[in-house]
Amino acid sequence: MRKIILMRHGESVWNLFNRIQGTKQVSLTDKGKKQIEKACFELLANKNLQITKIITSPLHRAKESASICQRILNLPIVELDYFRERSFGELEGKTLQEIRLQYKISDIEELEDDRFGIEPVQSLLDRIHTGLKELKVTHPNETLLLITHGSVIKWIFEKYQAEKIGIIPNGEYRCIKI
Repeated sequence: MRKIILMRHGESVWNLFNRIQGTKQVSLTDKGKKQIEKACFELLANKNLQITKIITSPLHRAKESASICQRILNLPIVELDYFRERSFGELEGKTLQEIRLQYKISDIEELEDDRFGIEPVQSLLDRIHTGLKELKVTHPNETLLLITHGSVIKWIFEKYQAEKIGIIPNGEYRCIKI
């Protein structure tokens, strides 16, 4: 595999209210749809990128983003569960403010264990690693557009690039060579 373009899904309804989504099924806002369109037109204009497929998380906000990309880029979509968002257990649906006040947690991304039913970071990393290995085998020497979630992108960069990028904004993308 040459390159993976990691794109975070567009803004969702819950992003508007700073609600933790995790594995909940949430739709994009109109702004989120426009963010993805803009990103796709940027990718289309980059003649150095020869994207061959769109890989997407099975969660609605990612699949909705992938459908927009498919319409603009005219590429096939492959749905892979490896790249779904991290489960945030009982914190899903709560706002960041509620989590800070009720649970005394300032940054849920930094919780690495399974408190509150959160998927442990090691489990997330194992899942991502398995998915990336599968992509290397099934799509060697291809450039892929992977539409996924903030936590997944954050941990891919920390694990494979030794770079802390945090949670990138909705509809933005970063490239990585694996």
